[in-house]
Amino acid sequence: MLSQANSEDDAPPRPSDVHIRDGQIDWLQTLPEEAVPQINSEDLPVYSYDALKESNMIRLLILYPFLAAEDVLCCSLRSVGQTEAVSSKYEALSYTWGDPFFVHKMQLETGSISITESLDSALRALRLSDKPRVLWVDAVCIDQQNNAEKAQQLPHMSWIYASASQVVIWLGEDTDRTAKAGFEVAKELHRLTWALGLPEATSDNEDQYDEYMPKFEAKLRSIGCTQFFNILAKAWFTRTW
Repeated sequence: MLSQANSEDDAPPRPSDVHIRDGQIDWLQTLPEEAVPQINSEDLPVYSYDALKESNMIRLLILYPFLAAEDVLCCSLRSVGQTEAVSSKYEALSYTWGDPFFVHKMQLETGSISITESLDSALRALRLSDKPRVLWVDAVCIDQQNNAEKAQQLPHMSWIYASASQVVIWLGEDTDRTAKAGFEVAKELHRLTWALGLPEATSDNEDQYDEYMPKFEAKLRSIGCTQFFNILAKAWFTRTW
C-alpha cells in the first residue's frame, strides 16, 4: 500500500516540456516507471482543465503504474498536437459510459476528476504495474464541462482513433467468466465463414447467400454460441459511434 502524500512536493511528477528528436518524445522518456505517491482524493480540489492552445490539439492521459489493485488511479494530462500524439504511440479507449453516476475519482497533479464505474473498471484493467500507459479517453481528455471545447474536439475523433497505436475496446467486467470461450467461438465463426466460402450479404446476392445459410446455421448449432451471444449482448454493441 502506498504511503499518503501530504505536501505538493509529493504530487505525481508533471512531464517536462516536449521535444521530439529522431521521432522520440522527451517527456515519454521521463515518465516514472513506478507507482507515484497517492493523495487522499477527498483532500484534492476538483481538477481545473488548462485551455487547449490550438484548435488541432488534444489531451493524452498518462496512467501511472500501481503497487496494489486497490490503489487510487494516478494520472496526468498532456496537451499535444497531432504529430506529437502519433509519435507518442497512444492507445485509444472505446467503451460505454454506463450509468451517469460519477462515484469514483482519479488523482491528477493538481486535483481530482470524478468518473463512472465503467471507466474506473476499464482503467484499472488497463493499468500496468511496471510502466505508465498513454491513453486517449474521451470522458477525461475532453473537458466535459466546456461545450465549446467539446464541439471543437468532435471533428478530431476520426483521426484520434485512426492514428492510435491500437484501439482498446472495453466491454465490461467478465463477471460470468465466459468471455474467453465467447471469443474462441468468434474465431471459429470467422474460420467457418471462410471455409464455407460465405459471401458478404448484399441486396445483389441474397439468393446466393441463402444457399449457404443452412450449412452455416447447422454448424452454429454444433459448436454452441451461448457465450458468443453473451458478448454481443454487451452494451458496447449498442453504440452509435
